Amino acid sequence: MNFFSSRPMFLLLFITTSLYLLASNIFAEENIVPRFSQFDGAYVSDLLEEGSYRQYTFASLDDDGVPIADGGGFSAQEDATIAGAMWKPLSFSVDGLLSITARIPSDSSASSATLRFVFERSTYDTNGQGIAATVPKAVFSSNEYVDVIISGSTFTTYDIVIPSQGNKTFSSLNMYILERDVLVDISEVNVTDDDVVPTVTPGLASSVSFDGRSWGTFNGFVNSNGTLSFPTGAAPWAGSYITTPNAAPFTFNEDGSIVFEASVVDPDPNDGEVPTANIYFKFEGDSYPNNKPFIQTESIAVNSTTPQTFTVPIPTAKSYGYQTYNSLLFYIEDRDVEVVLGDITVNDDAYATETDLDNGVRFVFLDVEHSDTQSSDTNIFVQSPWVEVDSFTPKSYSVTFP
Repeated sequence: MNFFSSRPMFLLLFITTSLYLLASNIFAEENIVPRFSQFDGAYVSDLLEEGSYRQYTFASLDDDGVPIADGGGFSAQEDATIAGAMWKPLSFSVDGLLSITARIPSDSSASSATLRFVFERSTYDTNGQGIAATVPKAVFSSNEYVDVIISGSTFTTYDIVIPSQGNKTFSSLNMYILERDVLVDISEVNVTDDDVVPTVTPGLASSVSFDGRSWGTFNGFVNSNGTLSFPTGAAPWAGSYITTPNAAPFTFNEDGSIVFEASVVDPDPNDGEVPTANIYFKFEGDSYPNNKPFIQTESIAVNSTTPQTFTVPIPTAKSYGYQTYNSLLFYIEDRDVEVVLGDITVNDDAYATETDLDNGVRFVFLDVEHSDTQSSDTNIFVQSPWVEVDSFTPKSYSVTFP
């Protein structure tokens, strides 16, 4: 007997709309007018028309008539104070949204202009890293930027979907005007991210532990039930990687550390010499080839057959703030020395992504004959599980009724 065809029913749709996606009007004065700082020949005006917008341009010549080199633009980095406050890194574990409200001035000789937005891990040359400090960048299709064509003399809002970027974080946002000598009026810029990057209380930390048996190997490296080695014949870059589920991501906005037990195997206990193995750990943004940025710890000499406890510091200065690291590697520098790894604990920030369902739907079938008692559980015959809605673009979802 088909239960649903035998009785009149109501189908109700319940929706949660909490704070899974939070809008951040970055670098906006009074949450209205953004001011990106200018660099390398680009120009941004003060507030115009009673504070309703700012004007941006990238000229061909400077005030002395000297040609301006390519590369000039506008930046809204984490360390800027033009909005009167800091902003934490942006994250897009699900699709986000870039929203720009802009126009071309009516007296402009051009009818359109192309704005290019680039989300970067950190500001150029952070910690003396040069351009390496900017990667990884947010990827739009196959490009590390997104272009928005502005046209018309009326302020218009342009919405651009930011595809999911996994666990990466971005502390720098740059804007460029691709055409020279074109004026663009911008009244508002909003970035909607998922707000999973924590505001870490100083001293608040988390730990994750695993043992030497949890390490996978690559390119000839060997792990025999927790005894690891870098044998002759293995590739120079051979090593091991953590396979423990839910170990990553790691963040080190506060100083962190790795605490581990290790010893070496003495192949000839009678010769009076104990071999030495120099080892180190490496945190990477993601697995190769998307392994930048990375943190490589200092080398530790292991030269005892008795398990010893070692602590390797991970200074904040090396970690680029809230950058997340999803890959942890272990290397031995000396070939043919066996290292027995015991318990390993990584102490990092208390990083926590949103786990509660905040944007979702549920379908509930109700009995029409008892619809006047909808507050009672007796009128609910079937209800679906909650389904997370995680995209700004139309997407198909399916639910299974229990």
